[in-house]
Amino acid sequence: MVNQVSDYAGQRPNSEMSAIGYVVAIGAAVLLIPALPLIVALFAFQKLTGK
Repeated sequence: MVNQVSDYAGQRPNSEMSAIGYVVAIGAAVLLIPALPLIVALFAFQKLTGK
């Protein structure tokens, strides 16, 4: 790019965004673990009935 203000620093790790990603993933897991038996039961019912 010709009209840039600074040099390209390249790819580097962003630890703050990684931490936020891990917090979101743990929160989603905590919310989904109680629903896991229901999901398994629905999956099994669907496989047994063929729908």
